[in-house]
Amino acid sequence: MNNKRVAVVNDYFDDPNRDLIVSYLYQEFPETNEGKPEPILEGVMKEMIGSRQVRSVGAPTLESQVAMREVVRACIKAGHPIPILVVSGPKKTETSASIDLAELSALKVLACLNKRVKAYFPQGIMVKLRLEDITGYYLEEGVVGLHKSIDRYIGDLSALIRILGYDFITPVCERELMMESQFRKTAGDIFPLIMSYLTDSEAIDESKWEELDSWKKLSAVGWQSTIPSEMRYYYHTRYQHLFPEYGVNARLAVTAKYFAGTLARYKLNATGVDPSWPGYFQINFATPVPGIPNTLTKTRLYYRTVPFNESKRHIPFWRAKGVLKINGSIRTSLLCWNEPFDCTPFAINFSNANETVTVQSDYLIED
Repeated sequence: MNNKRVAVVNDYFDDPNRDLIVSYLYQEFPETNEGKPEPILEGVMKEMIGSRQVRSVGAPTLESQVAMREVVRACIKAGHPIPILVVSGPKKTETSASIDLAELSALKVLACLNKRVKAYFPQGIMVKLRLEDITGYYLEEGVVGLHKSIDRYIGDLSALIRILGYDFITPVCERELMMESQFRKTAGDIFPLIMSYLTDSEAIDESKWEELDSWKKLSAVGWQSTIPSEMRYYYHTRYQHLFPEYGVNARLAVTAKYFAGTLARYKLNATGVDPSWPGYFQINFATPVPGIPNTLTKTRLYYRTVPFNESKRHIPFWRAKGVLKINGSIRTSLLCWNEPFDCTPFAINFSNANETVTVQSDYLIED
């Protein structure tokens, strides 16, 4: 080492802003850190939290930042890459579609994060990408071509990660974490408890929900949240969008199935979290769920599929149609599958010596 360091001139040692200025300089010039843990920690934190260019919501709370710092501090001490759990849907909203520019953009967001973190911490990040194949089979059973769509999407996304050389990202299917029969049995036992509670609580004031026998039974099996009104509205609206043919009762049932699957995954230790990790972050490309317990989100960050300077719109990559917009310059943008669009079809093959994958790259010409 060359013993590079930043030090305050003695005449200014008592300045009240001394530490703030030194920390700032360490962050701006990470090459001067040379293993000093606190400047490394603050530099990594700055890059993980990011700016509104990459985040889809505001900065995490101070409580969350404390928890995040503990994760980074433990990883620095252990010399361990910063573990990140990313959860992805198992297919596009449109069953016939597979990966496109939305997936490519989301992978680039993670690659850029890894590069930025490595400027402070050479070990960088390690991402476990949990692909919810079994959850998809469970929630959308009966959809024509479902298994083929899920298998194709997961295969294509995994191949793209390998071809791009993103070895810091490990895609893991739920089928690698648990058996589908186990999941269905566990979720099936939980489903009537949630459905009964949701039905019972619909007709009474929210302040009395915890007095219900159905709530006590649900709480006894490990469910943490009373599922407040804002959370119910969120899922009602979401499933109304995803399943427009469903009535109110059908949407309530699919909401109960989703919640049952969530608890079943935790009970089966199939979240994808490795117990050997010193701690971990979650990066969520979906929008925040209102009313979710803080205990589940202390180290969670919400990222955009496409940086804000390219597209103001945010949609999780598996629910979006990623396209190019051309108007002198070219940029990636996102469309909803249920909105009218007149794209020119286009596709690119990505390949290495062993495999090839097609990335749909449709485009729009803007006036």
